[in-house]
Amino acid sequence: MAVDLIDRPYHGSVAEEHQQELCRGKAKQGTTHFFTYATAYAVVGGKRYTLALCRVKAKMTMDQVLERLFGYLDRWGIQVSVLLLDRGFYSVKVIQALIDRKPPFIMPAVKRGNSPTQSGGPTGTYVMLQWAGSAWTSYTLSSAKDGQVSFDLAVVCHNLKGRWGLIMRHRGVSRAV
Repeated sequence: MAVDLIDRPYHGSVAEEHQQELCRGKAKQGTTHFFTYATAYAVVGGKRYTLALCRVKAKMTMDQVLERLFGYLDRWGIQVSVLLLDRGFYSVKVIQALIDRKPPFIMPAVKRGNSPTQSGGPTGTYVMLQWAGSAWTSYTLSSAKDGQVSFDLAVVCHNLKGRWGLIMRHRGVSRAV
């Protein structure tokens, strides 16, 4: 099963009573206001089947969104064998909720910490960008507000020599311990 966030742009003024319905985000398609939806879907035989859909409101956290989707799936008796999430879900609360719930999951890690060009060298997930090859590692994601969570992280290095002028490109993928 895969979970994805979909933003639908909203143009125009927003009445005060509808402010909680719109999410703000990076500017795209000429606006920073969006109606956001989360979908849970399965791909079977090359076809996509939407299993659950929920509206994301401005004050909702991603762990609340995920819990709402799981609520629908639980009600219908749908068991998740592997969960694929987009990077918008990468947070302490979501990873902890997934570890507690126990479905295996794959999610791109977000580059956080000091970059290699900053004084003191790289920290956080930027450290892994210095690696010459792919590897598994244990990683602890910390948040001042939400605490910390430890999990296994796969660092996947792609040799892209000659493509886009890059020599190596890294992708961090997290999964439950």
